[in-house]
Parts: sequence; C-alpha cells; structure tokens
Amino acid sequence: MYINFAETSKILDNLYLVDVRIGFPTGTVSGSEDLVAANDKEIVRVGLQIFDPKLTRPFSAARQKVKRVCTALGSSFLGGYAIPTEHIKEFRDTVAEIGESYNAAKMVFLDNLVEKNRQWAETHPELKSVILARCPTHADAERAFKFAISACKVMPPEPESVAHTEDNHLFEEVSGLGVQIAREIAQDVQDSWVSTGKTTQKVVGLIRRCRKKAHGLAFVHHKLASLVSTIDQVLDELPASGPIEGVQYLKVVGLLRMLSDPVQILGNQQVIYDEPEATAEAASHQDEDSSARDDDDVAVEVTRVIRRQPETHRVAWMMF
Repeated sequence: MYINFAETSKILDNLYLVDVRIGFPTGTVSGSEDLVAANDKEIVRVGLQIFDPKLTRPFSAARQKVKRVCTALGSSFLGGYAIPTEHIKEFRDTVAEIGESYNAAKMVFLDNLVEKNRQWAETHPELKSVILARCPTHADAERAFKFAISACKVMPPEPESVAHTEDNHLFEEVSGLGVQIAREIAQDVQDSWVSTGKTTQKVVGLIRRCRKKAHGLAFVHHKLASLVSTIDQVLDELPASGPIEGVQYLKVVGLLRMLSDPVQILGNQQVIYDEPEATAEAASHQDEDSSARDDDDVAVEVTRVIRRQPETHRVAWMMF
C-alpha cells in the first residue's frame, strides 16, 4: 500500500508522535576484583545488588502501564508511538495519573534508601561491607529517576524539498503504519485470549479494546474503518451481562480468530460463525477465486520490513 504526499500529510496531521522515557535505579552496581572476593566470579560478571530489587517494582510497573496505554490508544511508529489526536487528551490524563503514582513511590524510595540498603546488607553478611560502601547518595539516586513523556507533530517534507522523494523513509513508515496496527491488534488477541469452549463478559473488554484502537486510527487504513463495523455487528448481538453461549459464543470465537490474524484484519475480515474446524477449509475454497490476489497482496504487505525514520522530522516538542 503506497501512500502519496497528500495522503501522508493527512495521516500525519491526525497523529502525535509520543516519546516515553522512564528510568529508575536498578540497584545493580558493577562488581570488581578489588571489592568482591575472588571466589565470587558471578558477582563480578553480572554486578552487585545493593538493595532489594523488589523496591523498583512500582517503577517498572509504571513503565509497563504507560506502554500499555500507548499501544491501546495508538501504535508503534518512528521509534515512539503514534497517538491519534482524538485520543491525545485521554492519553495525557491517564499518563499524568501514572506519573503521580511514580513520583509518590520515588519519594518513599529515596527517603528509605539508606535503611533499605542496610537491611539488604544484613541479609548478605559475606558482602555487607561492600554493599554498604556502594550505596548511592540521595542526589545520585534521584538523578537516576526519569519520567518524561513528550509529544510532537511529525511534518512531512515540503514538495519542493530535496527530502520529498519516493525513497524517503517517512513515506515508507506511514505506508507501513496500517500493517503495524494490524499486527499489534493480532498480537494483543493472541496474548490475551485462548479458546476454551466457553467465555464470559471479560472477553468483551478485549474486543472493545481492539475496536477502540481501530476506531481511533481508522484514518490510517480503510480496512480499519470496516473492521470497526465488523466488530460492532458482533458486539450488538451479545448479552449485556452473564455468560456468552450458543450462537453468540460462536460469533465471538469467529471474531477473535479473525482479529488474531493481521492478514484477515487487512483482508476480507470474514467472521466464521460455525465451529472453525468444520468450516475453515470450506470457507477458504469459497473465497479462493474472489480474494486470492487480495490476500496475497495483504500477506506481502504484512510481512514487509518496517524501517525506522530518522529523528529529523520531529518538531514542536511538548513536555507533559
């Protein structure tokens, strides 16, 4: 799917490029022969832990939460995340709450660092003196923390510029964005759902998450807009509460199987409502003549290599 300059400009105009930089002290310092006994070669190789690694869990959890927000509302793009303008406020508000929790945990960590270092040293008497000696100062530990979320608009090169050529990586990145979105939706379903013969309302949350992502980024690829309609047809027939059984269950299974395949997401988007084992072969023969070429084209597009765009197109940074 090649996207020309006008289409590229339209897509980029509806996106923010978000960069996430979240860091914290790992508690691991380099081991060396002058600090660690000669028989502790493993510590020399991997480093010395100077406080309980459980103390950093709130910070790694915050980083994961931000990443989940980015992938739920947007898609990986240019080394960061493409967040649609429609969802940028929700993104900022959600990340701001995560940032508040991160900062609160940081203050607790810094206030208790010396004591936690001492407690860790007591549980490792053979390395106690080394652990106590390597405890960072309050200032050094504070510098290791970073919670920086920035957003910018990506401007396409002007038509008269030397960068405005068909081999400019920016056009390739934008052309591949639809494929990337389909891959991420499929991966989310593969990671979150396993067919067990029955299901509950919990799976509806996964379906709605896929719908929200596709709806917010529908301007990127026309198949994402039709995907939203396909999802809505299934959601409209599901019960508002209670178990999902019978025909409704089969429709959910068919939809999720389709959503777990990026080729189908950008292809025919056929939801098989009967048992997959009984109908998959028949369905493939039915569609063979009408869609073989389309499926081949989609398969090539899905498996293409997405290359990274240089930083030079990032402008108008805004710190959250």
